[in-house]
Amino acid sequence: MTLGAETPQAYAAPWRYLLDLDLAAEVVWPKAAADEPIGRLLADPRAARQQHSDGLWLRLIDLESALPARRYGAGADVVLEITDGFRPWNAGRWRLRTSLSDASVSRTQEPAQLALDTADLAAAYLGGTTLTSLAAAGRVRELVPGALSTASRAFATDRPPSCPDAF
Repeated sequence: MTLGAETPQAYAAPWRYLLDLDLAAEVVWPKAAADEPIGRLLADPRAARQQHSDGLWLRLIDLESALPARRYGAGADVVLEITDGFRPWNAGRWRLRTSLSDASVSRTQEPAQLALDTADLAAAYLGGTTLTSLAAAGRVRELVPGALSTASRAFATDRPPSCPDAF
């Protein structure tokens, strides 16, 4: 099931109907987004059980096209040292400049401020995984103090990615 609505009231109305049916002991939504607000519609939000599974993957194959194509949550000017064992043309240093309205990326010889693999960059690119959480797991290295939080804020999104369709 896919549910989209223009307003919070329009979102809540069909759920309120389903949740108020006395004959329904359980409602299951296997493709719900991680931040789905349905649990907050319950009289007891702790009664909701959420189980996470993978459903959306991304492979960045052309950094020069992909990085400027998305919107960013904050301005940043950071040099990324990218490794990519599968697509060697992505490897190297890239200067990423972002604002709320546009972004640019170019190869550079400037010293790197962050070091990461394209797999981790792809996770941050979707907005559901922060660079700071990847750094805590040892997957991103901050080479210049402050670069990690600046870049993580730039890649942040208001809602995590979600794909309600099977493909």
